[in-house]
Amino acid sequence: MNRRTAEVQDLYENAPAGYHSVDPEGRIMMINQTELGWLGYTREELIGRPFSDVISAASQAIFRQHFPILKTQGWIRDVEYEFCAKTARHFRGCSAPPPSTTNRAPF
Repeated sequence: MNRRTAEVQDLYENAPAGYHSVDPEGRIMMINQTELGWLGYTREELIGRPFSDVISAASQAIFRQHFPILKTQGWIRDVEYEFCAKTARHFRGCSAPPPSTTNRAPF
């Protein structure tokens, strides 16, 4: 891995915001270390699991409503979810469109 790639990877992993991407079925494909820390899971525990596994029941309904829009336009903005950490702690998070549309996971 060249230096520039390593710097970008470090920026993604240690950003002050949590980032994740899901596949067309809503399974987590990528997740940064920041969000993993907030949730209390390892990457291996979450990759391939449904995004709905880490949000509250009320937020699951919101996700089902907005996921078709995400799949159609590739992003959604300002949709708030209640996340459920492994420790049962809950916190709020908000969706935002990706800063770039190049070299990213499908959603």
